[in-house]
Amino acid sequence: MQSYRSLTLLSCLLLLLVIAGCDPPNQANSSSNNNAASGANKSSSGTGEDVKDSSNSKTELRPPKPIFEDWEKPQAPALAIVLSGEQNGYLEPCGCSETQSGGMARRADLFAQIKEKGWPVTALDVGGFLRHSRRQSLLKFDAIFDSLTDLQYAATGIGPSDISIGPTKLLERGMMEPKSEEQILPQFVSANVTLFGDPDSLGAVHRTRVYEVNGVKIGVTAVIGQSVQQSMLQTTGDDIQVLPVEETLPQAVEELKAAEADLYILLSYSEVEESQKLAEEYELFDVVLTARSAEDPDPRPVPIGESGRLMVKVGQKGKNVGVLGYYPDAEKKLRWELIDLDNRRFKNDPSMAVHMQSYQDNITFEALAKTEPTLTHPSGNQFVGAQKCVSCHSKAFQIWKNTKHAHAYETLQKGREGQEHEWIPRVNDPECLSCHVVGWESQEYIRFESGFVDETTTPDLKGQQCENCHGPASQHVKMEAQWLVDRESVEKAVVDAARKELHLDVKTAEKQVCAKCHDHENSPKFKFDEYWEKVKHPFRD
Repeated sequence: MQSYRSLTLLSCLLLLLVIAGCDPPNQANSSSNNNAASGANKSSSGTGEDVKDSSNSKTELRPPKPIFEDWEKPQAPALAIVLSGEQNGYLEPCGCSETQSGGMARRADLFAQIKEKGWPVTALDVGGFLRHSRRQSLLKFDAIFDSLTDLQYAATGIGPSDISIGPTKLLERGMMEPKSEEQILPQFVSANVTLFGDPDSLGAVHRTRVYEVNGVKIGVTAVIGQSVQQSMLQTTGDDIQVLPVEETLPQAVEELKAAEADLYILLSYSEVEESQKLAEEYELFDVVLTARSAEDPDPRPVPIGESGRLMVKVGQKGKNVGVLGYYPDAEKKLRWELIDLDNRRFKNDPSMAVHMQSYQDNITFEALAKTEPTLTHPSGNQFVGAQKCVSCHSKAFQIWKNTKHAHAYETLQKGREGQEHEWIPRVNDPECLSCHVVGWESQEYIRFESGFVDETTTPDLKGQQCENCHGPASQHVKMEAQWLVDRESVEKAVVDAARKELHLDVKTAEKQVCAKCHDHENSPKFKFDEYWEKVKHPFRD
């Protein structure tokens, strides 16, 4: 048995790696990030610089840069336009790291800060709201658009991920009626996306949108560029068509010209190079907002010609949004600032909490952890839980029991320390469960057939346990039990093979296992050597 223990000592123990040292999720009033639960935003903040204080050797952060410095000199803008895009399902920061940026709750606080200055504000989005096209994505789509409605977005483009959810949801949202005269619903605009073969998309998608705020008339249209269409699985069908830009954008331009707006904006879901070419070709547009930039893009606008026209980028995952200041009487009519929605300058506006709560309630009602499609584990084995490991791996089990891995599920219930009063539980959210329980594919948020379902059905699979690192142990447990009772009934080679299958060396864990949850978004400060010291288990028990 000593030989068996030396081989399997790592078997149930390395479990700790996946969430080793991960603090409880940080509450984002309106939700969590796309990945961690509810479209949690697994994104890290770049605001503030780490500065070494030589006097006390402590690492401190310089005060973050105030937003809109000198924007009111010599006068305030006539209008502030918030521009966003490529949210990719990141409704709120998941909270695994306190430094994550983004989220609708902080975006709402940005709007509040703009309004406190007395500036009129409107907002537009280039599209690309989701990452997947499963049932949870549809629920998230509603939560995102309810948030945009509260923020009074005037229009949004349509991205490939939005098309992938099908025309029904686009039609449903696009044909909604305002609940009051004051409510502004975000309209879908696109020059080259049509629904059900109708050029007018049954009124759900508009070729252009012209509206007025504080006496400023704004004309908007949007496109999915040819550069992006080439990478889409399908651009033409009975339900949705994405037509060539060169055949459709000219018509939208003529409509906008006829409206005689003060400011023209193109929402270009295209590669950056194509967006720049469109900006140069269609001189009507004062501003072109492009998709497909870096996650954290160059904050500087790209001048188009010498007339003050701009191409701007806002990045991905909702970490940053841009604000365009319009000064109609100034020589320089446009000012641009890309704003990192960090946790130092922006608070979680409680107005967004209702949408996260509704989203989580819908996930719970539909029992997505149980009803969504599952995967068969490549090994063919089943997950059995850490309690099956303790009899043979008692020392390893005791170490695990005292790590944060063992309490990962609890963080979904109550959040990070100090956030309990505002935390919205994520205990049924597949995007959170995937790194906080046993038996899920953590990057795609898909449950393995024998993985955790809920606290009632699979209570022994709560938390980050042995099998998330070593693999499902049903065969190993079965063979060991049989070996202990009757060694004549099983070949030693079969027992050894089951042991070897679960063996995991430290180097493999570092390169292939831990990073599945300790990625650059959930755990931006993750350093394997430091975290391993908190969970290592070099025992032969």
